This record gives sequence, structure tokens and C-alpha cells, in this order.
Amino acid sequence: MCSSDLWAAGDVARWFHPGLGREVRLEHRLNATEQGQTVARNILSDEPVMFAPTPFVWTDQYDVKIQIAGVLAPGVVERTELDTGDSLIRSFTVGGRLVGVVGWNAAKALIPYRRELDFTPVSA
Repeated sequence: MCSSDLWAAGDVARWFHPGLGREVRLEHRLNATEQGQTVARNILSDEPVMFAPTPFVWTDQYDVKIQIAGVLAPGVVERTELDTGDSLIRSFTVGGRLVGVVGWNAAKALIPYRRELDFTPVSA
């Protein structure tokens, strides 16, 4: 989001996400809003804050709401069919840490898993 005196936010901005340990570019309205707020705060502040959100995107495709929180990573994937016929897909690292969840018409069922995700960097 910042390189010397250049600041960027939104779809065009790629930045190093310290919690994920890699560069990220999220093309979604929510990210553009949160990133813009962080850039403005950092421009105006003597104490800049790190931008390390848990990625979250959603889309409505006709009668289907698809939500993705976190990242889908190599490891273990579990799919849960809900009573409604909709589903949740959870992505775990090989070590068993939840790193992502996809909801297919499962907005309420996704909430506790989204809260469980944490991509803030661990202090050294």
C-alpha cells in the first residue's frame, strides 16, 4: 500500500500481507474500503498501522450467495452439507489450522468460522 511516497488502495494495490507471508491483491469492494481507510489513517498519523485483514469476498449470483473468508490452501478440505441443501467448505493446513471457508447460501453458518480465522502476524 505504500512505497516511499506513493500510496495506493483498492483493486490496483498489491501489498505484502504479514499474516499470510506473501503479497496479496484482493479485487473486492470491501477490501478497497478497508484499505482506503488504512491508507488515509497512515498518511495522517505519526504511528502507522499494519494492514493485515482476514480476506473476505462475496457475490450474489441469481439466487445463490457465495462467500469466501480467508484463503484456500493446500491441505485438508472438508465439505459439510447443511439441512437446507446448501454447503460449507472448510480449508485447513496440513497442521490442522483453519485458513479458509466457502459458504454456498450459508451466510449464517459461515459466521463462526469467519470469526475463527486470524491472519494477524505473530510478533517476533
